Amino acid sequence: MAGIGSDFTHRLLADAGISSGMQILDVGCGSGDVALIAAGFVGSSGSVLGIDRDAGPLGTARYRASERQLTNVTFVQGDMVNLPSDLGPFDAIVGRRVLMYQPDALEALGALMRRLRPGGMIVLQEHDATMVPASLIPMPLHQHVQGWIRQTIEREGADIHMGLTCTAF
Repeated sequence: MAGIGSDFTHRLLADAGISSGMQILDVGCGSGDVALIAAGFVGSSGSVLGIDRDAGPLGTARYRASERQLTNVTFVQGDMVNLPSDLGPFDAIVGRRVLMYQPDALEALGALMRRLRPGGMIVLQEHDATMVPASLIPMPLHQHVQGWIRQTIEREGADIHMGLTCTAF
């Protein structure tokens, strides 16, 4: 399913330089959205490994990859901070809305950095609600819905102000 988020993610990966032949790790891959986009960039000479701690969405990710006949993407269950020692090194580590759910974002980022090849990159797309509302014109319904979204994300355990709280980056 393509949408605004997928379009933004596609552009982010393209602008970051994800390209043919790269070995990619998609952390917190869920049902595979980012991994499937990355698989298109790396082509048959590259590979994408999606990892998620929740087994449920991984079945969907595997089905989606199979449906698209992608042989360059695989999915495994695991924790991005405690990856098995035989995984990596990677040319790039990608993820969407993952770091904001980590109890210690700096620890998670450090663990990921140790899995990169020299010169590798980490490309993470996170959500930060610090600048909300994003309109100068009052839009009460929009503000109300944004409040629901913020509450939902906070209840999921995310840091919705990570741009201000992760100052060590």
